[in-house]
Amino acid sequence: MTEMLTNTADDAAVQPGVLSRSLSGALADLDVAIWASDSWQLPADGPGDRPWLSVHTEVDQVVVGPFTRPGLPGCPHCLDLRRQRVDAGKTWLAPLREQHAIRLAQDVPRLLDELAAQVVAEAAAALVADELAAPDGRRLVTVVDLATLATTRHHFLPDPFCPHCGVLPEDTAELAQRVLRPAPKITPFGSRTRDVMAEFETVRELYVDPFSGLIRHTNRGAEGGLVMAGASMPLRFDSLAEPGYGRSRDYRTSELTAILEALERYGGVAPGGLRSSVRGTWHELAPYAVHPDVFGHHPDESYDDPTFRYRRFDPDRPVWWVWAYSFASGSARLVPEALAYYYCHRLRGDDPVSYYEVSNGCALGSSWEEATLHGVMETVERDAFLCTWYTRTTPPAIDLDSCHDPAVPLQAGAIRSSTGYRVHAFDITTDYGIPAVWVMAAHPDQRGPALLCTAGAGLNPERALLNALNELGPILSDVIRRYPNEEERAAGMVRDPYQVVTMPDHSALYAHPEAAHRLDFLFGGPTIAIDEVGGPDRLRPDRDDLTVDLRAAVERIGEVLVVDQTAPEHRASGFSCVKVLVPGAVPMTFGYRNRRVDGLPRLLSLPRRLGRLGADLTRAQLNPDPHPFP
Repeated sequence: MTEMLTNTADDAAVQPGVLSRSLSGALADLDVAIWASDSWQLPADGPGDRPWLSVHTEVDQVVVGPFTRPGLPGCPHCLDLRRQRVDAGKTWLAPLREQHAIRLAQDVPRLLDELAAQVVAEAAAALVADELAAPDGRRLVTVVDLATLATTRHHFLPDPFCPHCGVLPEDTAELAQRVLRPAPKITPFGSRTRDVMAEFETVRELYVDPFSGLIRHTNRGAEGGLVMAGASMPLRFDSLAEPGYGRSRDYRTSELTAILEALERYGGVAPGGLRSSVRGTWHELAPYAVHPDVFGHHPDESYDDPTFRYRRFDPDRPVWWVWAYSFASGSARLVPEALAYYYCHRLRGDDPVSYYEVSNGCALGSSWEEATLHGVMETVERDAFLCTWYTRTTPPAIDLDSCHDPAVPLQAGAIRSSTGYRVHAFDITTDYGIPAVWVMAAHPDQRGPALLCTAGAGLNPERALLNALNELGPILSDVIRRYPNEEERAAGMVRDPYQVVTMPDHSALYAHPEAAHRLDFLFGGPTIAIDEVGGPDRLRPDRDDLTVDLRAAVERIGEVLVVDQTAPEHRASGFSCVKVLVPGAVPMTFGYRNRRVDGLPRLLSLPRRLGRLGADLTRAQLNPDPHPFP
């Protein structure tokens, strides 16, 4: 028997509309309640004790679904939230819905007739049958175009923040606790445990959809000898979007990489899988909490400036904290939420923010172990780059022709042939013993754009080099294109480092010829072959088990803290998302005032411990210029 739910909050009986009449016949044999509206209006809620289907009409289309089941997430309001975010670029849509809400809820489109209603009914019956046959974590929705009667099928993921059906568990120490498990690699000595490329179509279908996806669409192009893809991830606050990029030699790999990077950003911006539950002062929580200054803090001159947006950390002022797994103690520790999620301050009006934070150390993987290893490698990469920059120690140059993988010199050659720039590579491995490289493209005549730098890190130094080169080529092409419009601003940044405010400012500054000499310290060291990168004691990859690599990397570093950022949207495709924090490592920042090099004694002692200086550096001896990371 089919129960009819109408588009009114009044319990009084009303005459069913054209959609209700058609749907009641098509779904008569199913124990499914129907909420049908001939106009643009969502139900307040459906019956709590039985499955129900929502169908409503918009200006030129009918939205069939979702099919909602008691106790399972995924309802019409979830769908509406997804659509609002994916349509955030349509700036006219929200004002239209708000201004004409009453009329949209009452007017029935003239295109909605008996024929259209019958097509909708058939689409509804098919959707319900498919949902009952193969229920999974995603929901289905069908859209019927009233002008052509064409139907399209879409997927959407339930929204854990939906006020009607969303549920987020509370963040606890128990949930942060980890027991590392073996993680077999898909290729010997590799760094992945799953061939996600073989699942390209499935992953793309799950996350990319112009109607209701987490990502509206992807873009493709070619830059610097590589093909590129971009995926913009709408966020749930401030109408913001975070980009994901992929750069490789084929479009499928680039597109998948862009989607996965966008998913990583989705996890890193704000809590999406657990509800933060701990608020207090550091002094109150000291037995469990890590003092955030061990991750580096801003210089006094920045904190003393009343216009600086960040305030000194006050151990007696309450803030929000999240649980992280500590490898050193094997237990859960608390870290500030604002260090674990780099946009959460946009959602918190009650917390003082003490540190500029970015996606540094955020990573996505097919398991917690895989994501953590890659988060560690990114942290090591940025730390090695910044340690080299701030201490101005001359690293060995790398002979790219010594690489066993021909893709490395071929990619360097492609950059040279497409841009005319020379490619230089340096071994910047630190005391962690994990291979790290600095790659730079320099104009032979030091004309603008004079140079561009990228970096990479990994247990396979050739892979680290290739990843750095894959970023170098496309970013260089972009800098070459935009530099003529930025030259005057770049000249101002050469004179005044405080004009370096945004991430693109760093690459624009060192595109200016007058800043190129600041990187002269990189040259003059010995030239080594690829097999010498990292030195004889460098960490080498295990053949078969990624967890062995993770344990070995953490043992070299000493302490690694991991915040699990995994959201239900990640789990829908078997992914894990984490934020890695390493006490003592130099964090990547952008904007000169935002640098965080204070409170890091390891940075000052590193050149001595590596045998490159006879004594520790002082804070005043650190490189005073903005870094050149793009």
